[in-house]
Amino acid sequence: MLTPKEIVFESIQIGIGKVNRKNIIVFISAILGGFYIGLGFYGYIVASSGFMNTNYSILGNILGAIVFPVGLVLIIITGADLFTGNCLIFFGWLDKRFRLWYVFKNLLIVYMGNLVGSLFLVGLIYYSNLSSSEVIKDFIVTVSERKVNINFLEGLTRGILCNILVSMAVYMSYASKTIPGKILAAILPVSLFVICGFEPSVANMFIIPLGYFSGADITLKGLFINNLLPVTLGNFIGGGIIISGAYYLIYRKK
Repeated sequence: MLTPKEIVFESIQIGIGKVNRKNIIVFISAILGGFYIGLGFYGYIVASSGFMNTNYSILGNILGAIVFPVGLVLIIITGADLFTGNCLIFFGWLDKRFRLWYVFKNLLIVYMGNLVGSLFLVGLIYYSNLSSSEVIKDFIVTVSERKVNINFLEGLTRGILCNILVSMAVYMSYASKTIPGKILAAILPVSLFVICGFEPSVANMFIIPLGYFSGADITLKGLFINNLLPVTLGNFIGGGIIISGAYYLIYRKK
């Protein structure tokens, strides 16, 4: 594996590669990223829903937390783009390798691509009738309504906590030179954020629209203002500023 100092340099090099790709390539890669995260979330739903409203709901949450990281593993191994993970390209700007504009352009394109991929999966799941059983539908409605009924500060702080862990999963995967090592590095932090109930913006792009089509009481204001806006901002702070800034200062800043 790479040393902690080498991981910072690797993150910088990966960031340079990400911001220098053609916009259409970034967008297509981000569509796949949103799709994969949605698959991981749906796996969590299937694994956890049977334990809802029982004395063993925590077991369902733990089981779902083991399944959910499959989405991030698919992204890391195949090189797809995810907004929360791409916040680490902030390393490159801190190292003066490219302008701040390149950071925000990349993140905007990736964010929109993730949204398209997530909504595409929502359509496939909905029209496949896979979520039509009462147990799964009730779970989707409960989770999605809970997410749109949080205030701005709750969304912001939960988003920060979430992407401290998600970006660390991606960051630690850079350290490993083997596929099993990358998988293990990705699974552990993501499982932790799922168990803790933190807020991931891209996964919410999937579950909240799916909740709407499943009969949840959700409005556009609830989706964008109550959830995606504060959670997205929190995700950027957690991964782009806190993790990137801290490790850059520790290992790279002269």
